[in-house]
Amino acid sequence: MYYSDRWGTVDALLVALSDRNPDFRIILRGNYPSPFYGTWRTYNGVPSFVVNYFPFVSSKGVVRFE
Repeated sequence: MYYSDRWGTVDALLVALSDRNPDFRIILRGNYPSPFYGTWRTYNGVPSFVVNYFPFVSSKGVVRFE
């Protein structure tokens, strides 16, 4: 199983959770750039990661950045 496949599994599980609970939200708070390593240090790195690796949850409007 590849790295991105694992995130796809998490994405599918979060979609299933949001389908069962209409009030479910993922709220990511923080200042940008991200304090994480590698490409996440760039401005907008975390939102880009979420959109790329969690496309179904992102498209449902479950994820919110503050």
